[in-house]
Amino acid sequence: MFKLEQEAFREGFTFAHLLRPGPCNECEVCNLEKCVKPEMKRFAPEAVGINLLKAMEGFGLALEFCKPEKTVCIGILLIE
Repeated sequence: MFKLEQEAFREGFTFAHLLRPGPCNECEVCNLEKCVKPEMKRFAPEAVGINLLKAMEGFGLALEFCKPEKTVCIGILLIE
C-alpha cells in the first residue's frame, strides 16, 4: 500500500497519505525514544478515529469479527 501512496504523490496528489492496518512494523525492534524511520511511519485508520465498521457499511461491505477464515486487513489511502 505504501507504493500506492508514493504513486499518488507522483501523480500530483501531494497530500496523499496512507492509513495502514495494524501497528507500525517497519523495524524489528522499535526505538520508543525516537523513531528511526519517521518517513515510513503510518497510523491505522482506527488510531485517528475512523470507524471502519461504518466506513465499510457506507460502501455496502460488512466486516465480520471473530472469524479467522474471513480475516481482512483494511487500509485507507487518503487523497485530495
